[in-house]
Amino acid sequence: MRIGVKFLRLLGVMVLNCLIFGTTHATVIFDNTINPSGTVFGPGCCQVGDEITLGSNERKIIQLSWLVDSQNTDVVVDIETQIYANDGPGGAPGTLLWQSGPLTGINVAATDTFLDITVPKISVPDIISVTSIILDSTPVALGRIRGGAPSVGSVNASWFESSPGMWNQQFGPWGLQVSAVPEPSTFALLISASILLIVFSRRRATLE
Repeated sequence: MRIGVKFLRLLGVMVLNCLIFGTTHATVIFDNTINPSGTVFGPGCCQVGDEITLGSNERKIIQLSWLVDSQNTDVVVDIETQIYANDGPGGAPGTLLWQSGPLTGINVAATDTFLDITVPKISVPDIISVTSIILDSTPVALGRIRGGAPSVGSVNASWFESSPGMWNQQFGPWGLQVSAVPEPSTFALLISASILLIVFSRRRATLE
């Protein structure tokens, strides 16, 4: 009986830890920022970005981190970021999965190398396109830094929207980190199994 109680307490602690810490632990599922290859200023008119295949297993994106060059100056930036499924003509960005809308007045310090965009746990497929458009930056232009060979995931193509809905493979690849957390089903399964174990243990104790 005492062993059963101890087991249930231990199980409860394990489930609680998973709920508190597991759901907030982020994993980098794409990263090509380790060996960047130069800065590009512009284009300021249109969306540019990369079609990427994600690594690891997590698919609820919580953050996008663009690799940027602030020219050693404190910069205030207006930017918009999008995530697309690649179901458009010729595999181009098609269905819009998420967009940030215009994000204004973001402070990028002279020493910063990343511009972080928070994403509200958007579920995505294995292959997506992540794009951005820098709407404005003062007092100097904010540059995008080209990414190197990915350490996580892979780059399939770089896309440029020449006019609304018209995509061409051009520019890039752009330095980017994508962070995600597991799907809730992983934790729901753990909780369900724990509940079954608790019910079974109680029934057994009652029979004894």
